[in-house]
Amino acid sequence: MYRLKETEIFFCGLSKNNINSLTKNIELILKFKNNSKYKKINLLFVDSNSNDGSKDYLNKYSDEFEFFNVIHKDDLSLINSRIEKIKICRNLCFKFIENNYKNNSLVYIPLDTDFYLFSKTSPEKLDELIDYVLQMGNNAGIFPVSEPYYYDIFALRAKRWLNINSQLIVTNLKKYIRVGSFIFNYLFIFRYQLSPKHIELKKFTVTSAFGGIGIYNLSNFDLKDKTYDVSKKSKDLYSEHLFFNKYFDYLEIKTDWVIDAPKEHILFKSFNYKDKIIYIIKTFKEDFKSFLNYQSN
Repeated sequence: MYRLKETEIFFCGLSKNNINSLTKNIELILKFKNNSKYKKINLLFVDSNSNDGSKDYLNKYSDEFEFFNVIHKDDLSLINSRIEKIKICRNLCFKFIENNYKNNSLVYIPLDTDFYLFSKTSPEKLDELIDYVLQMGNNAGIFPVSEPYYYDIFALRAKRWLNINSQLIVTNLKKYIRVGSFIFNYLFIFRYQLSPKHIELKKFTVTSAFGGIGIYNLSNFDLKDKTYDVSKKSKDLYSEHLFFNKYFDYLEIKTDWVIDAPKEHILFKSFNYKDKIIYIIKTFKEDFKSFLNYQSN
């Protein structure tokens, strides 16, 4: 059983040129810290190459508060892989926790900051979610569902839902079949972006997920040598969360924990019937144009 007064919570966010959503997320986390029954709450942000004021904003808080820490990782420009860059930053977060946590009751909350995560999550709800994951036992984690559709197919693995690498399959198909990209996207991505109601009814068994934020119970968890990783062959076609989530025995998508899906990730699903037809025609036109250019070369 966890002990409330001893539980340490680490929020760990990544940022790059997203000052508006970054500030909104931090404001809610600070509100949570000021009102939570949990008293040992730490914030850590890793910023890479921001030039929109994010660095100054983060430095202001880190200079003022001992619980607020910032790592500036500005030497990633020579790395081509986006996922490898993210992996490096997440591992910096995790190493910081390993070096600084003091108690065995430990909660880790990784989050993205490029969109607002808390429009439907109050500070009181965060308390409830942390209670829940601690009561699940060690080696456990929970993730939100997104509205109007689940968007993060990239990090998802769930029996009877999606247990394949959609991005890898679609990318390979597009290499060899130049026409029909919409069909591939629909078959392997769009149709797996389910509504929260559908997810709640099916009660899927999850082996990996994310969705912008997660809450992990690391109590009595051996942090040494635990890292995020990338695929050696196809770095940008495997989510770093797939590797990290292998360390956990119990993972769950909480259907009463809701975030707004980033619009760019559910664009087709959000279209009305007319716009879907226009989108399909447009993609076929682009495919044919690409095919003709390929043939001419």
